[in-house]
Formats: sequence, structure tokens, C-alpha cells
Amino acid sequence: MIQLKKMPGDLEEAVRQREQEDAGTGGILLYGSSHFAVWREEWLTRQMAPYRLYNRAFGGSTAEEALYYYPRLVRPAAPRALLYYEGDNDIPMGYTPGEVWELTRRVLSWARTDAGGRLPVVLLGLKHAPARAAFRPFQDEYNTRLRAAAAEDPDTVYVDQAPFLEDEEGCVRTELYSDDQLHLNEAGYACVAEALKEALGRLGVRP
Repeated sequence: MIQLKKMPGDLEEAVRQREQEDAGTGGILLYGSSHFAVWREEWLTRQMAPYRLYNRAFGGSTAEEALYYYPRLVRPAAPRALLYYEGDNDIPMGYTPGEVWELTRRVLSWARTDAGGRLPVVLLGLKHAPARAAFRPFQDEYNTRLRAAAAEDPDTVYVDQAPFLEDEEGCVRTELYSDDQLHLNEAGYACVAEALKEALGRLGVRP
């Protein structure tokens, strides 16, 4: 059994703000932590075109909180496809890669049950941000779990961010990050967008 590392509910204000934003129903949903949450709406709209995405991510969240708030942020939107990113904030909270994956697996299980069984899912692997360089072994282990899960499920695609956020020698392309060296800038998100659109196409998700 997973031991709670923090009290779900710490991010209630951010969740309430997301609830006030109209996501409609039957759309393509972003869900997870700040890697999605801080993706500026004007960038997201332009970079993901012709796809229209609705953002239900909230900064500072862990996979445990993604599970806790799922009934409020995802279920009412009844998405036709889900793009998921969690794990960055779980590391300093003391979660293991296995625990984060188990919580993520539960989120996906709920989403597919709500969708009636089939739901296209894109699992975005953890980025190797300069500000979190010390946690790379954790990130790589968790990403391995995501990649393995996607390989076993035809309705899931894993997207590795290393090919476009790092150079050929595996060094992080710092020019794609904002000043905090944790989140991406406009050029960085443009790279993410191209990878996500390709993944949605592989899953047969149309704009």
C-alpha cells in the first residue's frame, strides 16, 4: 500500500480555478503538473493547431493529487483523448518511481473505465530539466515504466522528450528552458507540440 506523502488538497485554489474554465465535453485533455499547466494558452493554441486542447493541469501537483482531483477535473470533461504528465514534483516528496507509476496507472484505469473501455492516451516522459539534474536516475526509471506500459497497450503512446530537449550527446538544450531552468520557453513548447501531435496521429485521434 502506498503511504501518503502529502495531504491532497494543498492545491485546492488552483483546482478551483481550472474548474471555472470551460473544457466542454469530448475534447482532448492535458492533465498533470506544471509542465502542462504553465503552457501559455496562446502558445498552446498556435503550436497544437489544428488540434484543440483543453488544459486541466495544475502546477505543483503529484500523481497522488492527479488521482485525488481526477473526479473534479477529468471526469466531467469526458475526454476523447488524454495527454498525461506527472512525476516532476513527486521526487522531492519522497515517492519512488514504482509508487508514481502505480498512482498513474490508477488515473488511467479510472479514465478508461469512464470512457467505456477505450481511451487514447499519450504518456509524456519526464524531462531532464537542469534544475532537477540530481533526480535523473529517478526520472529514467519512471520513464522506463511508462515506455513499457505503452508498449503493451495499443491505445497508449509514450513520448520521450530527450530527442528534442537534449543534443546528440545527451546534454540538455538549456536554450529551450525558461529562466528557472525547470519549465520550457516558447521554443521548447514548440518541440513538445510537434511530438504530441505526432503521437495523437499515431493513435488515430483527429483534430
